[in-house]
Amino acid sequence: MTTTPTAASPLPDNLDDLRERLRRFCAERDWAPYHTPKNLAMSVAIEAAEIMEHFQWCTADESYSLPREKRVEVANEIGDVLLYLLGLGRTLDIDIIAAARDKLALIRESATTGKPVPWVQVHKVPDYVYFNHSAHVNRGVSCVECHGKVNEMEVVRQDQPQSMSWCLDCHRAPAQRLRRPGDVFNLDSPTLAAQGKLDEAIALVHNWKVKPPQSCSGCHR
Repeated sequence: MTTTPTAASPLPDNLDDLRERLRRFCAERDWAPYHTPKNLAMSVAIEAAEIMEHFQWCTADESYSLPREKRVEVANEIGDVLLYLLGLGRTLDIDIIAAARDKLALIRESATTGKPVPWVQVHKVPDYVYFNHSAHVNRGVSCVECHGKVNEMEVVRQDQPQSMSWCLDCHRAPAQRLRRPGDVFNLDSPTLAAQGKLDEAIALVHNWKVKPPQSCSGCHR
């Protein structure tokens, strides 16, 4: 659905215009001290998680036919993500459009040559280990549980042993590791158990039907 721009509130014509409007808006409120790269990066992840929340219990078909009110809410969250990305790019002097073009070129080259996009491997596990990130983050397990507080690492490192016994300790007591969906990507958020809300976490395990596998076939393929 589109709206007709008015003289009182003209719409931005392009991304440069939107970037400049955002810069002025933040400058008028002296938000620069709070808009550090760390805070902006975390905000991108948090707002992206809030987009996910709207689709959490949808089937694939339902996700294409959201009611109008829900589409408006999703649009607002997408707007938040874009604004925080623009702010992060400005703070780090990164042209996000150029960065996206460069990344697309790398993906296109990878698809053409069959060679993977270069990356630095930090967590090394055997090839037969199966790990599904979505199965964890969609059920309240934060990135910090396995990867540590990467937002505070000067150089990303492996924070946890990620051994079989370490995984099983979590699978046997999942309520101890859960957070609310909106806190999954907030690396500074404590677990519900750490907040003294273990009963809420146990209820989530029941309502979400959290049943982590404890057999070999669950994680070894």
